[in-house]
Amino acid sequence: MTALAGQQEGVLNTLLNRRLNADPNALLKDIGNTAFGFIDPNVVSPLAKFDVNYDVLSRRAKGLNPAAVDSTAERLRNARIASGRYYDTAKQAYGVLPQLYNEAFGQGLSNDAAAAGYVPQIAGAYENVANRPWNAINQRISSSGNASDAAGKAIQGVLAATQGYKQPKNWADKVGAASESLSGSVGDIAGLAGSLGGGGGGGGM
Repeated sequence: MTALAGQQEGVLNTLLNRRLNADPNALLKDIGNTAFGFIDPNVVSPLAKFDVNYDVLSRRAKGLNPAAVDSTAERLRNARIASGRYYDTAKQAYGVLPQLYNEAFGQGLSNDAAAAGYVPQIAGAYENVANRPWNAINQRISSSGNASDAAGKAIQGVLAATQGYKQPKNWADKVGAASESLSGSVGDIAGLAGSLGGGGGGGGM
């Protein structure tokens, strides 16, 4: 666990340094270079090849020399067409730069948060393994305690059923029962004394 704590410290320090050294302008530059880098190979070059092939086939169909396509004038014309296509596509790239920037920035934060949470997840797995023996012991202790409570309640129930109630059979039992129910009331004690006078002469013992 100490090693995992040290590893987590290293991860967090790395993420901290990354956040402190993060440059929004550098991120924007990287996104811009990536976005505009797709224009030439994916837009300009395929269309330029299409133009050259079209001119070659067109000249051959007309019986003209295809080599004329490679003239200086033709190159300048193709360059002008390619530049126009590039800037038309670049306008669209400029429009989506804010969205691309926000998505890249948010993805970076998500990656940092995920990296910060990996080591605690590993530590939690180790803790679960370490706690397995104690969980079994605690469950046994709990089960034993519940069984003891159940046994105690059963014993108390038996005692209450067999010894908790006594039928008053003589004047002493009556005195005890009356004392519990009357709670020391003076008037009731006086009445109790009268009853004892009659009960004592009867020889209920």
